[in-house]
Amino acid sequence: MNSPKTRSKSLKKFVRALLAATCLTVAGSGAAHAGTFLESSLGGGDFPNTSPGTSLPVGTTTVDGTISSYSDVDFFEFMNLAAGQSFTLTASASAGYMLIEAFDSGNTQIGSPQYFYSGVNGVISGTIPGDGMLIAEILNSEGGGAYSVSLDAPLSGVPEPATAGLTVLGLAAAALAARRRKTED
Repeated sequence: MNSPKTRSKSLKKFVRALLAATCLTVAGSGAAHAGTFLESSLGGGDFPNTSPGTSLPVGTTTVDGTISSYSDVDFFEFMNLAAGQSFTLTASASAGYMLIEAFDSGNTQIGSPQYFYSGVNGVISGTIPGDGMLIAEILNSEGGGAYSVSLDAPLSGVPEPATAGLTVLGLAAAALAARRRKTED
């Protein structure tokens, strides 16, 4: 059997490791999700043609996709944005003549639709809706081709559920360790 002193040392090591993992998770949660989402990574390789479309991973800042025909429309949704803050959507195309529009989750248009094509960007600016969601729509106006949409907007301060859960678990472990230390003294 382990002595109380050995168990106490093991518990302290466990608590330190848990707290370190929790702190690293909280500190890295925003950076771990930031990046580019590729339309080709979807199972069918195409964003839905109806709103609200694909919910992008939290922290996505760039979307790369393709419009293939006149009937192709791409919808995707940026989430966990800081409500009430300013945003800018910038769309560019390697070929074709396309249109970008932005909507809130109630399908109310935000800003003015913008045409974009090779060498000319479409830019929409506005205010992030109260629910922190922004829906982008890309339409084919003429031709078709590859496009890229970048979002410049702050993320919400609300952590993802997994991050919040690990934080609570880490704090509970710290409280337990402090309580044990106090009762041992």
